[in-house]
Amino acid sequence: MRGNLSHCVLLQHDNARSHVSSKTIAAIDDSGFECLPHPPYSPDLAPSDYWLFGEMKRPLGGKRFEDFKRLEYEINSEEKGTPKEFYTTGLEKLPERWKRCLKLKGEFIETFDNQLS
Repeated sequence: MRGNLSHCVLLQHDNARSHVSSKTIAAIDDSGFECLPHPPYSPDLAPSDYWLFGEMKRPLGGKRFEDFKRLEYEINSEEKGTPKEFYTTGLEKLPERWKRCLKLKGEFIETFDNQLS
């Protein structure tokens, strides 16, 4: 790593074309950010996949909405009632998940855990 975690910004994003273009890479380098390596696609390392969406959709599961406006209202209501700790808890899991993913050489954590059961 380039420096102490308190003095640098660690950037983690997937390998979408827009994220790995030469212009994007140059901008990341120019900014002084450190980009963490990421497998081509890993739901184990995307907080939206392993934490955010699954948890946020639970209260909406099984419900039907008459139109998009009603769905939007329900989502916004759920989001407003979500404590800030919810988001930090999910993000705090990332370093350990990242280490596990590297240890498993890119194998999906849940797949590996299910094979052990």
